[in-house]
Amino acid sequence: MHSDQRFKKQAPSENLIPVTVNQTDSVCNKAKRLKVIHLNEQSIGNKTTLVNDLIVELDADMAFITETWLKPKGDEGIVSQLRPDGYAKPLNFARTTRQSGGGICVIHRESLDMQCTALTTMTHFECCQCKLFING
Repeated sequence: MHSDQRFKKQAPSENLIPVTVNQTDSVCNKAKRLKVIHLNEQSIGNKTTLVNDLIVELDADMAFITETWLKPKGDEGIVSQLRPDGYAKPLNFARTTRQSGGGICVIHRESLDMQCTALTTMTHFECCQCKLFING
């Protein structure tokens, strides 16, 4: 099948239901949209300036970086280099079961009320939970 043809198919009308959207009550209409980026870095140690610049250039509100390969202790200087002006101290969730690899770093604007915690119940990969608190 030609790639353009697969998008020309339509669902039978009996399978469709009308959906009413009240846009005046929409959260998106009341607040600025949130820009979130994800980077899989595979060792961030020598890429801090590039990552910092990318966050600023993309005007990201939050950045989730995986495969940072940072250590739980001793890489605080690298973590601090990831912080653009106007952003909170980056949160580093390093791999604790092995010497290298893995890791998550979360960077967000200081203006956001956000809390992140590591989910330590996972044994084969790193995982964190972030809560963003919105007023109004």
